[in-house]
Amino acid sequence: MSTVPDYEQVEAALDSLGEARSVAEAHGALCGMLSAGGVQSGHAWIEELLSGVDADASTRDVLDVLVHASATQLIAQELSFQPLLPDDESELSSQARALGEWVRGYLYALGAGGGDTAGVSEEMREALTDLERIERADFNMDHADESDEVAYAEVLEFVRMSAILIKDEIGALRSEELLR
Repeated sequence: MSTVPDYEQVEAALDSLGEARSVAEAHGALCGMLSAGGVQSGHAWIEELLSGVDADASTRDVLDVLVHASATQLIAQELSFQPLLPDDESELSSQARALGEWVRGYLYALGAGGGDTAGVSEEMREALTDLERIERADFNMDHADESDEVAYAEVLEFVRMSAILIKDEIGALRSEELLR
């Protein structure tokens, strides 16, 4: 299985391009595009980032690996997908804000990629509604305690599994459309 580049590698690549989005939001957008349109959408994500920018080979490599590893994780049978977020050593408030940014990028790209909800399951509709709530949540955790850490872990797991569910369901709907 492909390994996703670490947060700092992606951050350096995005910084070298002058990208204004955070790593989390950019990765969320990538995963939304992958869910809505498959790996070719991931390549479109790279082209959008590189538009008008002279990127070096290492930046292109990091982005290419990120696309392929993220796509592989989203469809993996062992449910290995993980949003690209700051590590556990970061402040919980930073992790939570990044998760909200990831969801924002994901929902935006999912909608921009033609993520039509006609014909989707009630479970997927509920997941999308809950993701919208997470995206709008106030993640002020300046005095976080253990219960906040547990709550964050539960929300992160929900986001992770929702992304997998949505990718699977959109993929199934696309397959049905091709068979018609």
